[in-house]
Amino acid sequence: MPTLLGATYVEGYVLTRNVPFAIEHAWCSTRAGDAIDPSIPDGGALAYLGVAVAPDYQRAQQILRGSTAVFTSDDVFCQYNEDALSDGVPSDALVIVPTP
Repeated sequence: MPTLLGATYVEGYVLTRNVPFAIEHAWCSTRAGDAIDPSIPDGGALAYLGVAVAPDYQRAQQILRGSTAVFTSDDVFCQYNEDALSDGVPSDALVIVPTP
C-alpha cells in the first residue's frame, strides 16, 4: 500500500502530545520526508524516529512472520523480530528517506 501512495513504510517510535513517552509505531513517509499517519490526529505527533523499509523486504518479513510488523512486536501474533534485530538486515532492506 505505501508504494501505491508513493510513500515508504517506516517502523520505529512516535512521541505524541498525550503520552509522556515514545511508543512503538509504524507509519508511512513521503518522498519529501513527511509522515503519513492515519492513526494519530493531525498535530498529535511531536516526533517520529524509525527505520524506512524497502517494499520487498517489508512484504517478505510480514508474510514470514504472519504479522503487519516487520521488526517490532504486534502483541497478538508475534514477538520482536529477533533475527533482524540481532543479526541485522540485508543492505537492500532499508531505504533512505529525506527529513523535512
